[in-house]
Amino acid sequence: MSAELADSMVGQAGHDALRPAARAAHADVPVTARAFPGAPHVFQGFAPAVEEAAQALDQVADFINSHAQQEG
Repeated sequence: MSAELADSMVGQAGHDALRPAARAAHADVPVTARAFPGAPHVFQGFAPAVEEAAQALDQVADFINSHAQQEG
């Protein structure tokens, strides 16, 4: 079944990213997890004012771009 699922990225505040990432990995779905300890919920919406938010969005962009290049 994992061959039908795309690689996933989970990036969340605190350690919230670890549970869904572990579930994806358990289902043999390639997953990248990024946790931002101490960041508030939906912190990504505060970019560029919050450094962690900007970093998170940059990581998402890098993830998407690297996978788009693999497909192209």
